[in-house]
Amino acid sequence: MKVAIIGCGYVGLTTAAALAYLGHQVTGVDKDSYKLELLKQRKSPIHEHGMDELLSETVSCLSFTSNTADAVAEAELIMIAVGTPQKENGEADIHYVEEAAKEAAAGLKDGCRYTIVIKSTVPIGTNRRVAHAVNKVL
Repeated sequence: MKVAIIGCGYVGLTTAAALAYLGHQVTGVDKDSYKLELLKQRKSPIHEHGMDELLSETVSCLSFTSNTADAVAEAELIMIAVGTPQKENGEADIHYVEEAAKEAAAGLKDGCRYTIVIKSTVPIGTNRRVAHAVNKVL
């Protein structure tokens, strides 16, 4: 399966590496240029036991980019795993999730089927908001 994972933090990177290890073609997307440079060198930007070795073992199945549209165009599964920091009032800030969904929607091709999965920690109703954001872009 071709998978695009938006967000290469703890959740996104570990999921990407595991799926690539299982043989899926995975593209990790992140906006942090320093993090991307490390990942392209097969060095983990997060502290996770064995991650550097896993990144080295998955060279043929795991790539990284900052271009969301290119990553999602050929994907069957799009996973959003971006941060949801806490707002001052304690609520989750889903702004990054919505932005990732909009960027993903902009890269979708007519006539193709996609599945979008939210792997970020979000409140009830977020999937509806994400669907609305995607439909608005489409």
